[in-house]
Amino acid sequence: MEAFMTKRLLLLPLIISIAGCSSYTWTKEGASHQDFVADKYLCERDTRQSGYFGTGLSAAIDMARFESECMQAHGWTRVQNADSGATAANLSPAIVDEANRRVSAASECQRLGINSTSSRYYDCFQQHFNQAR
Repeated sequence: MEAFMTKRLLLLPLIISIAGCSSYTWTKEGASHQDFVADKYLCERDTRQSGYFGTGLSAAIDMARFESECMQAHGWTRVQNADSGATAANLSPAIVDEANRRVSAASECQRLGINSTSSRYYDCFQQHFNQAR
């Protein structure tokens, strides 16, 4: 399981760079930023808790698809930004900080022996993610 988590963590820079090649925004008529944050949180949680994606690039793609379908189920529409020139090198510091906190939290849970399919993982991840602020 440790190798599995390590592989997933190593994919993070690749996923960020791929996502940066095609920037998009989630929109929903009448929704606030807080509505977006709440739905995004639920979809990320559901994605992590499903735990059936496997490993490798195909797993990362499946995870992104699952999360995207969850957002759509919550009424959000994914819209391509007019300026898709974003790259991993020019991501906002807030995005880079969040990615680093996610990696740190996942690594700490792994160090504690809590694997990503465990029912305790979500609580561990949230605790360490919030402590890294």
